[in-house]
Amino acid sequence: MTRADTLAPAEVAAEGATADTFELSPLFRAERRSTDGGCFAVAAGQGATRQIYDIDGDDSGGILTWLLSVSAAPLDDLERSVAHRLEVEPSRAHELCELLIAAQILVSGADAARLREAGRRWEAWGWRDAFDFHASFHGDSFMAYGTEQFRDLIDELVADAQNIGPQPSPYKEYEGRETIPLSGLRELSGHGVTLEKALLDNWPVAYFNHSGVELNDVAQLLVAAFGVLHEVNDAFLGPHLLKAYPSGGARHPIEVYLAARDVHGLAPGIYHYSPGSHVLVPVNGASALDPMNDACFQKPGIETASAVLFMTVRWFRHSWKYRYPRSYRMVLIEVGHAIQTACLAGALTNAQVYSSYAINDAAISDMLALSDDCEELPVMALALGMGGVV
Repeated sequence: MTRADTLAPAEVAAEGATADTFELSPLFRAERRSTDGGCFAVAAGQGATRQIYDIDGDDSGGILTWLLSVSAAPLDDLERSVAHRLEVEPSRAHELCELLIAAQILVSGADAARLREAGRRWEAWGWRDAFDFHASFHGDSFMAYGTEQFRDLIDELVADAQNIGPQPSPYKEYEGRETIPLSGLRELSGHGVTLEKALLDNWPVAYFNHSGVELNDVAQLLVAAFGVLHEVNDAFLGPHLLKAYPSGGARHPIEVYLAARDVHGLAPGIYHYSPGSHVLVPVNGASALDPMNDACFQKPGIETASAVLFMTVRWFRHSWKYRYPRSYRMVLIEVGHAIQTACLAGALTNAQVYSSYAINDAAISDMLALSDDCEELPVMALALGMGGVV
């Protein structure tokens, strides 16, 4: 277990909080499992030791109420307090407190004080919710690939299809929709651009001063940055895709949508890019573009763009295999890889790329005709244009 004092070196402790006292962990979370209030799920611990426990039975409400009211105190005082609150024998109170400490629901006063102080500092930066995630899963572990334990886990994932669902497809499909083939445009132009030149020319632009981009340039960027380069067969989970950027477990949860404003050869509207067949699928009409500037907070690079690529994440494609919360970070890191790949791929075209995290994901979801943010969520905007100004 990674102790909380590795999170921050704060020396400030709450009054009465010492290594000899215990109190409710600042990382404790609870929710009601049943409508009658008779069962609660509680989460506690850090990293690999964080677990979810069910508290049920006649005493469940009393235990939860006591936990929320408890102050830092020596173990003997806590045992007397819970014995009085629940009207149980001292031996039962002692057993309960020992279980709560083992589950890290109750932690030492000193550890709790350090966590609270670290949380206050992050809160001052506007990162309070981010701290809860960071502190809860700091020190989480990974499973070594190819071990017997790993193989057993994969067997469980496949066998669990009845409860969780089968392994998701690596592509998002729109059955029965019209498609616009890009296959005749997908060949890269062979400009002979070296990696050195692509890096040196990869200036961040602030806005564009020319309108209009060619569909050929858009198609080249899509296939170079987001297209399928190879397909490999995983020994445990079958066919997987390889693209130009790394993806944890080759799960590739990122999808790409094209918001075409002024793309020569393409009607204005919203399109989904299918990397397997290299086609565009219309998902929304030209009117869906109207709220785009507001949904991207009037960023000049978006307002002056001829087209915008919106990157989304299909969570289940990744989490089907990686069923622990810390893997959320893997997805966001992958988004960063994909952004830089797209920016470099711009060197293969006549267009330039402007990137922006500043998006209203709910408004963008409406534009892309997405209805469930826990299934698929917009995370990034990549604007394409000509005549980029630094």
